Parts: sequence; structure tokens; C-alpha cells
Amino acid sequence: MRRRPNALALRTGAILDPCVRAANSEFNICLNYAAQHVYVRSLASARFRADEIFFRTAMSFEKILIVEDELVVRNLLQSIFQRHKLPVATATNLAEAASQLEREQFDLLLLDLHLPDGDGQKFLERVMAMPERPLVIMVTGYGTIESAVGCMRAGAFDYVLKPFTPSQIDIILKKAQSYRQLLNVNRLLSDDPDDEEALLVGRSPAMTRLRQLVERVAPTDATVLITGESGTGKEMVAREFYRRSPRRTNPFIKVNCAAVSETLIES
Repeated sequence: MRRRPNALALRTGAILDPCVRAANSEFNICLNYAAQHVYVRSLASARFRADEIFFRTAMSFEKILIVEDELVVRNLLQSIFQRHKLPVATATNLAEAASQLEREQFDLLLLDLHLPDGDGQKFLERVMAMPERPLVIMVTGYGTIESAVGCMRAGAFDYVLKPFTPSQIDIILKKAQSYRQLLNVNRLLSDDPDDEEALLVGRSPAMTRLRQLVERVAPTDATVLITGESGTGKEMVAREFYRRSPRRTNPFIKVNCAAVSETLIES
């Protein structure tokens, strides 16, 4: 059985240009020489990141805001969340809600569609424009297909019709918590393109040359092939290419080519 090379290909949109080919041998020497530095840092970073993810996502909702003018509905929602030991604030109209959102940051907002001082859907659009916006669940006793579609398109997470049962709110709350946790994990695992902290650290000549090669090639549209033994930090280098490339705002997608058959790759 023919053994596939241990390599990681990073597609950036064009053929390998001459400057990349000329630097190929030097790049591989730098990569292998610096492997232990990258590997040690990778292990430490992985342990720290795992702990960080656990503590940052264990409590999804730190504070919830209920905007509802009906006292009975407001008290019911408040009691449901308090039963889950979640801190809750309430508002009876949009003016109070806007004031509270200016003063504090909320993770979840339950918003009535029809309030005495305005339209909940228009307020939803204002909330969606906030830089740190909460998940929004719309609540209404006059639901229509048009209003539901309009709210979901405006950015609402869910849409609830009155009267509702506590079990319905519990299900929606679990969905919202799961979604919030996914967002938190994704935010922690994603590389911030504006973060100046480099993934490749070290002051040795080999690491310096490696960073220089990455900085020179990353802004181009070249296709880069990174080769090296297992554990030398190929994926770390690929992420550094991605972080410094014009495509850093797009998803970073990993494919295990060794797990895909040759015929499938060729097709």
C-alpha cells in the first residue's frame, strides 16, 4: 500500500508562485527545526484553552431581560427563570427596556411584539444593531405567519405565542443555552484577525526565518504546501497563514486528506 505524504495543503486561490517554490526547502528546514517550540506551546495552549472554554461556557446566561406589559405573563416568565436560578430584570415598555440595555449587558431578551409605547419588531431591529446584542425571543398573543417571518428575518432567535406553558419556555431556554454555548466556544476557538499575538513564538534564527516566510507569502494568492513530520506544527503554521491572509474573515476549514480515498479526491 502506497504511503501518502504527511502534508497539509492550504488553498489560497492560485498556483504556487516562484518566490514560494524558491523558499520551499528553507521553509521545511525552519519548520522541522522549530517543531519542539511549536509543539510545547501547542500543548500548553490546548490545556489553557480547554479550561477557558469550560469556565466561560458553563454559565451561558448571566442576565435576562423580560419586556412585557402584562403583569401575569411577566411574573410567570420571571418565576420560570428564577426557578433555573437565572438573574432576571423586567421592563413594562420599550422606553424602560432601552434604558436598561444602555446601562447593562444582557444575554437573553424576551420581547413582547405589541407594547403600549411602540412596536416590538422595530425595537428588535434596534437591538440587532447593537455590537453586543442578546439573543431575542419574541412573545405575542396576536401571532401571524407574516409577523413571525418578519421577526425571524430581523434576527429573533425564536417566536412564542401566548398562552404558553412553562415546559414550552423550558425547551426554548435549553435551545437558547445550547446555541449560546456554541457561539462562546466558536468565539474562543476562532482566531481573532485583529489579535496581534502571533501563533508562532520563539527567538531562534529558524523561527525568525519561518515567520518572515509566512509574512511574505500570506498576503498573496499562492497555493501553499506545508510538509513535515507528525507533530511539527504544520496546522499551527497553516493557521498563521490564515490569520495573516486577506481571507482571515472567512472560515478556516480543515480536511483530513488521509481519511479520504484517492478516487474520491480525484473526482
